[in-house]
Amino acid sequence: MTGKNPITFITRFRSGYTPMDRIKIFLYSVLYILFYPINVLSFALIKRNLIHLKKIFNGFGVVNSDGVYVCRDNVDLDIVSENFERDIRKYFKNFNRGTFVDIGANIGKYTVMISNQMKDNGRIISIEPHPDNFKILEKNIEINELKNITPLNLACWNKKDSLKLFNHENQPLLASVTKSSGDFMEVAANSVDNILEEFGVDDVDMIKLDVEGAEAKVLEGMDKLLRKGRVKIIFEAWDDEHLSDCRKLLGGYNYKVEHLNKMYWMGLPK
Repeated sequence: MTGKNPITFITRFRSGYTPMDRIKIFLYSVLYILFYPINVLSFALIKRNLIHLKKIFNGFGVVNSDGVYVCRDNVDLDIVSENFERDIRKYFKNFNRGTFVDIGANIGKYTVMISNQMKDNGRIISIEPHPDNFKILEKNIEINELKNITPLNLACWNKKDSLKLFNHENQPLLASVTKSSGDFMEVAANSVDNILEEFGVDDVDMIKLDVEGAEAKVLEGMDKLLRKGRVKIIFEAWDDEHLSDCRKLLGGYNYKVEHLNKMYWMGLPK
């Protein structure tokens, strides 16, 4: 909750999908603020939170201009908010036809947004490796009655493989295949080129790539697609090293890389 105004935090209840959702979000937010210091202390001492509110509330619905979302906790509420990543939203809000691939879809913020925008004018492949996130992604596709999405529960990589997906220390559902310690699960992985071939997709107009540090490996698995020199790629880069790896790889396909914000960049054919 660091940096959040408590009043603004609590007033998120107004985005609840139903009256009961609004009540649940209000109570969740109040209790989250009250228990926040306890969880911070417990995590510092024993590396886990003592109080797990999402187990008590069992999710709630949220509605905004992008669509309807099932959320589990504070992280999900932040992600689906219209204020989240506001400075890159415009690049997605202008996309209303074609083929979109959402790599690292999480619970489907951009998948749902773009599907609702495109309606029958395009297709989405939505890829999320974490099984818990994927369950909510499927629920969000269902609750919005979206028919133009192919959801895939796997990781993207530079080849067909099996990978260890490590849980994030403080947010277990923000998982990464680039970490090398801690709790993990085995997940299936495949390259973008292989996935597109399997589903008979000849070309892609836009890709969102957010895979917690594995972006360069995923780009390596797009050789056939990048050679066509058409797809736009909005990708995350944690630091200068990750950015350099992605920039070098994209440069080999005559792509330029433009800065969008502190964490996100766009690869464009020259």
